[in-house]
Amino acid sequence: KNAYGKLYHLSFTVMEDSEDEDEGGKFVSFRVPSTATPYTYGSYGAVSVRDLGYWQDNIDYAYWNQLYEDNYVIAYVQFYVAAGSLGYNTDIFEPES
Repeated sequence: KNAYGKLYHLSFTVMEDSEDEDEGGKFVSFRVPSTATPYTYGSYGAVSVRDLGYWQDNIDYAYWNQLYEDNYVIAYVQFYVAAGSLGYNTDIFEPES
């Protein structure tokens, strides 16, 4: 909720059979479809975000996204405008206490 600002939520869908565990605990992988952000980039306009799997048309990248049991989220996402890519980043969201 409000991941990219007020009323700009991070929408995602948990992938079936993606349960795994690492040093951070148990997690599931998820997909981030194209999602609006409140940001703009100069004259290029609105900035959107999506997971690297959608960007590269390769679902294997989506397995990097992790939603832990405590709702800690690691998302590998690309930021882009209609004219092209602005780059990619790891976004980490920690649940409020």
